[in-house]
Amino acid sequence: MSDDEPVEMPRTVEVVYCGVCGLPCEYCEYGVSFDKCKEWMAAHEPELFEQFKDEESKGKAKAKAPRELTDREKEKAERRAKMEGKPHLDLSTPHITVARAARSKRKFVTVVTGVSHFAKPRPVCKVLSNTFSCGAAAVKGAEDEIVIQGDVHLKVKDILVEQFNVPEEKIIIVSGDVKIKAVGRRPK
Repeated sequence: MSDDEPVEMPRTVEVVYCGVCGLPCEYCEYGVSFDKCKEWMAAHEPELFEQFKDEESKGKAKAKAPRELTDREKEKAERRAKMEGKPHLDLSTPHITVARAARSKRKFVTVVTGVSHFAKPRPVCKVLSNTFSCGAAAVKGAEDEIVIQGDVHLKVKDILVEQFNVPEEKIIIVSGDVKIKAVGRRPK
């Protein structure tokens, strides 16, 4: 650059602020009171309002044009379609939850909650104990639950349906382990 060439100075930009929200008029659409801002712009800044209206109509025309879905959007749509086809379990209605819980490294218990909505827990506990030849206990607390020694969470559903006439769609089998602490163990 030589000293003889004129240096171009940056030009100043005049910003018009909205009288309603206080933001620059270009940002009113992101504010809370956009409809009131439009009215103010039409009354006080008609040139800016016309320019804004033209840009808004172009944006609507662009939005109407279909676009190609990405792979991720296609996968989401497929999953959503699958879920709509499946009957949803209403958790506000009574249901039974069957889960396998880890008690120690290789020891598991099966926890059945919500039995009291369909049958008395003690007789159910007795039948499960005799069927699986293991210990089972009905635990009273905030929610009645039955704790069965051993990993029998997949077989409990059949017994509840056959012997206690519990509807099959009201039984939820939780997959995955839940870690619980053994209660009442004596130290060695």
